Amino acid sequence: MAQPVTMERENVFDDHAAFVTYADEISEYSLLGYVVMYSIFDGKNTHQRILDWVRELGLDPEMVPEPTSPAQAFRRVTGPTGVKVTYPKDDPSATGRRSAGQQVTLMIREVSNDRHRTVKRIVREEANAETGQLEYESGLGEVIFRKQRTKPGAPGGAGKLHCVPNPDAIASLHPAEQQQVADMFSEITRAYRELIEYIPGDRLRGMIHDAIEKLGAVSVRPTGGVYFVPYRHKETLAALRELVRRFGPHPDPDANDTQRGSRLTNIPLPRTGEMREEIIDSFRHKARTELTELTRAILEARASGDTSFETKVKLHEKLRELQRATAEHESLLAVDLSDTSSAQASAEQQLRALFEN
Repeated sequence: MAQPVTMERENVFDDHAAFVTYADEISEYSLLGYVVMYSIFDGKNTHQRILDWVRELGLDPEMVPEPTSPAQAFRRVTGPTGVKVTYPKDDPSATGRRSAGQQVTLMIREVSNDRHRTVKRIVREEANAETGQLEYESGLGEVIFRKQRTKPGAPGGAGKLHCVPNPDAIASLHPAEQQQVADMFSEITRAYRELIEYIPGDRLRGMIHDAIEKLGAVSVRPTGGVYFVPYRHKETLAALRELVRRFGPHPDPDANDTQRGSRLTNIPLPRTGEMREEIIDSFRHKARTELTELTRAILEARASGDTSFETKVKLHEKLRELQRATAEHESLLAVDLSDTSSAQASAEQQLRALFEN
C-alpha cells in the first residue's frame, strides 16, 4: 500500500510535479475518483507524433484526429475566425491599437466557388469612428484555393493555396499600409501551412474531451471544462496527463513558469464532503438529460421510418451504456439513483416499439 505523503501547502499548489506525485500516492480506499481539468494550447504537434505518443502510452489510437486537409485549412484561415488585421489609419504600423479617428481593417471575403477553385479577396475597410461611415477597397489581391481530384479511397480536400497580390492597388496605399498587406499575405500562408502540418490546439482539446467522456465523466461545472472521473480509470487518466504534458509550451513567452505548458490535472476527490453531493447532483442531471435525448432520437427514428438494424443496434447500445453508467455511479457514490428510472423507462418503452417495427 502506498505510504502517506507529507508536503508543504505551497508545494501542492505551486509545484505541479509535486502535486502529481501527491495525487498518485493517495490510497484508493479514501477516494471516489478525480476532478479533472485541462488547458491545451497550440503547439508543433504533427499527427504522426501524437499517434506515436498515444500508442506508447497505451491509449486508443482511434482517438487521434485526422490531419487537417488543405481545403479545411483554407476555410479556417480565410473564414470568419481566420486572418484579419486592424490598425489606425493615422499610424498603420500600430496593429490592433484603437483610434478615435479612422480605423482600417483588412479582411477576407469570398468572391466565387466552383468545383475547380474558391476565390476570395483581400478587402480594405475604412471606418470613421465619429461618423460611422464605411469605405471599401476590394482589389488588394486574391487568395485562391485550386481544388485537386483525389483517387478513390484517398482523403478528400486536396488542393493548393495561391496568394495573388495586386501590385497597382497596393502601391496606392501609404508605405506602412503596404507593409500591413504584405504581412497579411505572409500570415495567411504561414497559418495555412501550419494547420496542415500540425494539429491545432482546439482539435487536441476536442480529442481530450472525448477521451474523458468515454471514461464515464460527469461535468461538475455548468459551463463545462471540469469533470469527475471514477477512480478505476486512474491509469488512463495518468496516461492522458502525460500525453497532454507532451503537447508543449504555452505560446506566450511572457507567461509565468507555473502557467506555461499544456496541462491536465487530476485532483483526488475524497469519499466525504460537499463535493460528493455535487457529483451526485451533476450525475442525476446528466442521466436525465441523456435519457431524454435518447428518447427523442428513438422517436425521430420511428417518425422518419428509420428502422434499420444499424439504427436499432446503435440506440440499444446507447441505452445499455447509460444503464451501466447509472449502476456504476450508484455503487461508487453509495446513493440511490432510482429517481432517473422514469426517464429510463420511457426510453425503454420507445426502444421496444422501435424494435417491433
